[in-house]
Amino acid sequence: FNEFYIQSTQKNQMAVVNLLDAMLSNDVAAVKESIQTLQNIELELQMKKNLIQKEASASNFLFFNRQK
Repeated sequence: FNEFYIQSTQKNQMAVVNLLDAMLSNDVAAVKESIQTLQNIELELQMKKNLIQKEASASNFLFFNRQK
């Protein structure tokens, strides 16, 4: 997950730079594209977070059921 998070952070930083550049140049299409990119990155992170939570829940379930 750490590598994924680092890559997402780097992609996020580039998308923000692109967004600011598009805003400064009044490029509406590029602004929309940059916003979409940021939303996609957020969605990827949310999906990864959900996957990790499911894996953790499954792991905890298996661990506590072995204790019985």
